[in-house]
Amino acid sequence: GVKCNNSGNGNQCVTDRCVIAGNLDCSGNSGGCVVPETTVGGNVTLNNNAGPGASVTDGAIGGNVTMTNNSSGTVTGDFIGGNLKCNGNGGSTLQSNNVVAGTTSCN
Repeated sequence: GVKCNNSGNGNQCVTDRCVIAGNLDCSGNSGGCVVPETTVGGNVTLNNNAGPGASVTDGAIGGNVTMTNNSSGTVTGDFIGGNLKCNGNGGSTLQSNNVVAGTTSCN
């Protein structure tokens, strides 16, 4: 798996068009976490990211996507093999055009 955690000084964690066989954990980054057009075989966890918050867009996720307590949250255009949980993000979590095999719990 891949971990991109606790980057300071406004640094942002970005996985752009990557293929990750295991899990992706992107948490505690002051510049946010951006996951565009990425394939992840396992779970994606995006927690406690500041700045622009967290986004997962146009990707394919084999497991669950958990997005909690970020300054904002966006999940759009994804194929998610497990569950989608997006709670406690600043503002309202934007979610649209996703295909989720499991359950969706967002507020």
